[in-house]
This record gives sequence, structure tokens and C-alpha cells, in this order.
Amino acid sequence: MLRFIYGILVFLCLKNVLLHATTSFSFDESTQSYAVDALDCGGAEPCESTSSMLSSFEKMYEADPVSMHTLSSDLALQPTATAHFNVNVNVMWEKCSDLRKMKLFHEGTQKQFMMNEPKRGFGATRYSELLHGRQVVAVIDKVISWEEGETYTTVITEQPSVFPFEKRALFIINIKKGKEKDTSTVTLSMDVIPKKHIDATTLLDTLQQNLKDLLLDLKS
Repeated sequence: MLRFIYGILVFLCLKNVLLHATTSFSFDESTQSYAVDALDCGGAEPCESTSSMLSSFEKMYEADPVSMHTLSSDLALQPTATAHFNVNVNVMWEKCSDLRKMKLFHEGTQKQFMMNEPKRGFGATRYSELLHGRQVVAVIDKVISWEEGETYTTVITEQPSVFPFEKRALFIINIKKGKEKDTSTVTLSMDVIPKKHIDATTLLDTLQQNLKDLLLDLKS
């Protein structure tokens, strides 16, 4: 299904090129991404570059990252955890939207910092170092959706091979005003595709616990 949908998107986005060129794409299951195998321009000038075409996929993904991701596999896991706080929603947003302090993973985070400008909002990119066994591994995630005061989504763009899920995992934070005055509700969720050799139930439980622990951190 994903290949069919992407095929349609390729045609619509690159129809001007395809009128004059023959392009061969292959889908990489491990990275959930397309690569160009061959591009025959058939003498047409100019010929759009491979990098430009692949950039089109990135723009499509950034425009609607959640649906593009969840369509990629029927095996996608979506762990979620919610907690209520006796904290004003604006104060809670300021706390959760500080990417330098808000963690992706509760256990093992050694350090993290922002890699670029802006420090918050769409496009902000965070670098984290995690202790995995005796190794320190790097994780990079980028903000691909941001609604000030309410919610944001980051996507993991770089991760170690030892991670039990595929690249392009999503991390979503939603903050709402509570029913009582100066209270708020925070929901953390993820969208991940487990690797083939990983037990999905165990992974779901592990990620669920990670989200609960992150919420406990917010209470401290």
C-alpha cells in the first residue's frame, strides 16, 4: 500500500520530469524511504537532479508527517501516557517546549543540546547522548510540527542501529487546559515501527513505561 501511495505522490510531484524522463525508484524497508536507482532523461533538457526529487519527498513528509508515517506499516506501535498537573497550562507549555530539558528517553540520557537555530519551534533540531549498556550512543530528532501553546511533534532522524525500532519514529507532546483553574493535562505519545526481530508487545510496554517516567519527571 505504501509503495502505491508513494508512487502516486511521485507522479504528481514530478510529472513535468516524468514526461521526458524514465525514473526507477526502490523502497528501503529498513529506513522507510525511497532511493533513485536510475534516471534516464531521454535527451530532455534540463533534467531534474536526483537530490531535487528526493527533496520533494522530504517536503511531502514535513507537510503531513503523521499520516505519511502511520501509512508506512500496519505494525506501527503508538504508546501513549497522560498525566494531570496542578500547574497552569502556560507554565506547563514553557516547561515541555524547552527542548534542551525535555527528554526523549527517561533512562540513560547523559546530555542533550540544540544543534541549530531556532532553539524551539518548527525545524529545531536536538542532539541527545544516551547510555546503552556500556556504550554512549547519539540520537538526533527534529521538530516537524509545532502549534504554539498546544502541541509539537519531533521525528528521530538519526539513531544507533541497536535501537529496537526503525528510523522516523515520532514523539508527540499535547498539552491542554485542565478542568480546574490553574491545572493542565499532558499527553505524551510515540509512533514507532518495531524491527522485524523485536517482540512488539515487549517494545510497546517498554515505550509506555518510558512515557510514564517522563511524565513523572515533569512533576518534580
